[in-house]
Amino acid sequence: MESSRACTVGICCCGCSLRTGSLIIGWLDLIFGLINAAFTAAVAVENHYNPLWGSFVVEMVGVLIALCLVIGANKENTRLLWLWVYVSTVMLFLAIILAIVITIQVGYYSILIFVTIAAALQVYYIVVVRSYAIVLHERGPTVVIVP
Repeated sequence: MESSRACTVGICCCGCSLRTGSLIIGWLDLIFGLINAAFTAAVAVENHYNPLWGSFVVEMVGVLIALCLVIGANKENTRLLWLWVYVSTVMLFLAIILAIVITIQVGYYSILIFVTIAAALQVYYIVVVRSYAIVLHERGPTVVIVP
C-alpha cells in the first residue's frame, strides 16, 4: 500500500483540505468547461466551421468529468474521483501531443510556454484529487447511523 502513497500531498496548495481542494478544482473545471463549450459552439455556429464541433464534444466530456469530480468529492465517492483522475490524465497527454503537433505545424513556439504552465497545474490538480481518493480509500466507508 506504500507505493500508492508516492506522489501524494496532505493538503491543497492554498492550505485547505484535500476535499475542499478537490471541490474547488471540480467547480473551476466545470465553470471554465462550460464557458469554453459555449464559446466553441458560438464560434462554430457563427462561422459554420464543422471541425469546431469536435472541440465542443471534447469540452462537454470535460464538463461531465468535472461534474463527476464535484459529486465524487462532495459524496466521498472514490469511483468518481478515480474516474476524474484517469480521464484527466489521458486528456492531459492528448493535449500535450496536440500542442506539440500544432506548434510544429504553425511554428508558434509561445504555445509551448502556455501549455507547459497549464500542464504543470493540471498535474498538480491530478495529484490533489488522487491524494484525496487514496485517503478516502484508506479510511474506508463512513457509516452514518440515523436514530
